[in-house]
Amino acid sequence: MSKKAREIILAELEREQIRLAELERQVRESTVKLEALRAELSSGGEQPVTSTCAEASATYETGPASSEAKIALFRSLFRGRTDVFPLRWESRKTGRAGYSPACANEWAYGLCAKKDAAAKKRSGSICGDCENQAFRPVTDGEVLKHLQGHQVMGVYQSIGYTRSSATDASQMTLDTTGTR
Repeated sequence: MSKKAREIILAELEREQIRLAELERQVRESTVKLEALRAELSSGGEQPVTSTCAEASATYETGPASSEAKIALFRSLFRGRTDVFPLRWESRKTGRAGYSPACANEWAYGLCAKKDAAAKKRSGSICGDCENQAFRPVTDGEVLKHLQGHQVMGVYQSIGYTRSSATDASQMTLDTTGTR
């Protein structure tokens, strides 16, 4: 191969790499915008807009680019009550585990009766009857704590249920193959 032919190929290779990098940047920007728009639509009570196989494939391969996009994706996939969410707990003494509504006053001195063992024994579940309930709403900050592994959030599903049920969002998976 001549020196001139090699230089032409190298120049074309560089142009294509630059073009590919720009296209990848545009895909990331579009994915973030799509997820933000879907999250905005779903926060208004609308049904989520399903993505095409190509969008799902692109998101699966590259993943959302920013924390905001990851939060938007999470909130579009795991929808339920927004006024309260369950947090997973585990007893170190007994090994029992479960979910309880996230409360801003949990274990707060003078506000939370969980420290009062006698009250627990009398009522079985003191949170349901607590006068100081301050349930924490689902916010981007709470979702971010979940995604970073600082807490395990669940979802209280409210559509079609007579009782609330908690679902562990961290155990759910997204099928991006386009098949069911």
